[in-house]
Amino acid sequence: MSLSTKNQRSAKILVVDDDPTVSRVLEFQLVKVGYSVTMIARGMPAVEVVRREDPDAVILDLQLPDTTGIEVLRSIREADGERRRPIIVLSATVHDEHSLAALRVEADSVQCKPIGPSSLKRKLAELNVPPRIEVPNAEHAYADLA
Repeated sequence: MSLSTKNQRSAKILVVDDDPTVSRVLEFQLVKVGYSVTMIARGMPAVEVVRREDPDAVILDLQLPDTTGIEVLRSIREADGERRRPIIVLSATVHDEHSLAALRVEADSVQCKPIGPSSLKRKLAELNVPPRIEVPNAEHAYADLA
C-alpha cells in the first residue's frame, strides 16, 4: 500500500445565523449535497466553535443578537492567523455599508439572503470547499513502514 492512500470526509460548514428558518434551510441545502453542518445562533460563541471544531468554511449572517457579523468575521480571521478559511457573509442587501465593511475585513464573498441552493453550492465550489474532502488514511499510509 502506498503513502498516497486517501479517505474522504464531508466538508464541515459552520452556519452562524440567529433566524431558525434561515438556518434550517441552509442546513437542508448543505446536507443534501454532502456537507456536514454545525449551526449556531450567536456570534461570539461561534468564534469558539471555529477554534474547537475547525470547520472548512463559515457562512455568517451580518445581523446577530449579541454582536455584529463584522466583529465575528474579524475574530475568526485573527484566530485563524495565516490560514485562509473561506467565509461567506449573508446580508439582506449586498450593496450596503455593512456588506462593504465585510469585504474590507476579508470576507471571501457577500451573498444576498435568501441564497438559493445552486448559488450556495457554486459559491462553495468557487472557494474550493467541495462537499467531500480527501484526507490521508493514517491506518494504511504507514502500513509499509512496519
